[in-house]
Amino acid sequence: MKQLILLFTFSVSTFCGFGQDFFDTIFAKYSGENAIVSISIGKELLSLATSTDNSNSSKEIMDKFNELKILVQSKSTTNKNAHQTFVNDVLSYVEKSDYHKLMEVTDSDTKLNFYARKSGKTITHLVMIGGECDEEIFLSLKGEFTTKGIVTLGESGGTDGLSHLLKLKSLENN
Repeated sequence: MKQLILLFTFSVSTFCGFGQDFFDTIFAKYSGENAIVSISIGKELLSLATSTDNSNSSKEIMDKFNELKILVQSKSTTNKNAHQTFVNDVLSYVEKSDYHKLMEVTDSDTKLNFYARKSGKTITHLVMIGGECDEEIFLSLKGEFTTKGIVTLGESGGTDGLSHLLKLKSLENN
């Protein structure tokens, strides 16, 4: 009987450990660390973002997003090893999983990589990793949406991490 209970306990704990996906683990690992700002927005708040907008199309687009998580790490106040760990943790997983690279944007002080997990033509998870000369950004957006929906979210994002989603505008017609 003890063996059966131990086997059951082990099985349940194993499944609970795998219940959290890699990106949630990264978010939990770096949230609250020195020089890192973490933002987690659930479906309810994402839906409220369009409550002041009278456009039905923007409400329909926002209803397709389930969760948005953003980590922003200041490079100026962190050591180089911590910065490299942040970037490498995300990139090492994304590049060996079933995420497809949508695009890379590089200019004089910005480098952004966009990866997506797709189901047909619908994106179920968008990951953006990169940054500017003074900060690194990790963005995880889950739901069932298109690139047009992502660009719409970026247009409403102002100057924070969401504005980087506008870089995907070039993919909107694909």
